[in-house]
Amino acid sequence: MSPYNVIIAPDSFKESMSAKEAALATKDGFQEVFDSSTIYDIIPMADGGEGTTEVLKEALNATSYCVEVKDPLNRNIMASYARSDEHQTAIIEMAAASGLALLSKDERDPSITTS
Repeated sequence: MSPYNVIIAPDSFKESMSAKEAALATKDGFQEVFDSSTIYDIIPMADGGEGTTEVLKEALNATSYCVEVKDPLNRNIMASYARSDEHQTAIIEMAAASGLALLSKDERDPSITTS
């Protein structure tokens, strides 16, 4: 029997694991079921929110940079973006500056936060 070809292409699981971590965990599970001849393609995905920079950075062979920005409560924080000179592309993820992960559950009040 020919080997199975399996594409594993998840998005991140908000506040729990990145798309790459999810893909690798899925692969680990599959390897317990399928024989060693199975071929896996790991393709982390993103929908434009949390994890987008990391997924595109890897796909475009981009470099990460850190800059100081304001978080949803106007506090100074460091956020990263990526840039691919080869593709003349910058990757900016809004969640890095204003995402839910930056706030405790008590701070998640839309009447006092901003993006």
